[in-house]
Amino acid sequence: MRAAIIVPLVLVAALGLAWGLGWIGWIGALALDGQRAFQTSLARAINALRAGNPGALAGLITVTFGYGFVHAVGPGHGKALIAAYGVGRQVPLGRLLVVALASSLGQAVTAIVVVFGALWLLGWGRGEMTAFGEAALPRISAVLLGLIGLWLVWRGGRALFRRRRAEQAHDH
Repeated sequence: MRAAIIVPLVLVAALGLAWGLGWIGWIGALALDGQRAFQTSLARAINALRAGNPGALAGLITVTFGYGFVHAVGPGHGKALIAAYGVGRQVPLGRLLVVALASSLGQAVTAIVVVFGALWLLGWGRGEMTAFGEAALPRISAVLLGLIGLWLVWRGGRALFRRRRAEQAHDH
């Protein structure tokens, strides 16, 4: 329980310090530069694969996996859900870290599937993939997160209803 209180406080303090020292812009620029570098590497790997270069497939898988993992480690991507789960269930911090790592690895594998699906099934290049990633994926993600939220509310409501019903039956 202590970790559930201390970790968010430390993160908020670190964020406040970074904001106060003006590092937020620098951190954001660093993240954008890293993302651009990965996108350039992805474009090169796709071009190498289309050109039939030996080892291009392994290179594309490696770059895609790396991009998915690094992207997933950033803010968002269910970390709030993982934190809420940890606080709500009083889950040990180590277990939450394993869940977060598994989530990041899952994101990396998903990135591989999406890139290869777009590349081979749809014949998309960098422009089409970037447009899809910027326009459609955020909407799809929002809908999926909304569905997860509705499912959690439904489960919680159902459990609450059952508990109330059991209490009423016990009282009579």
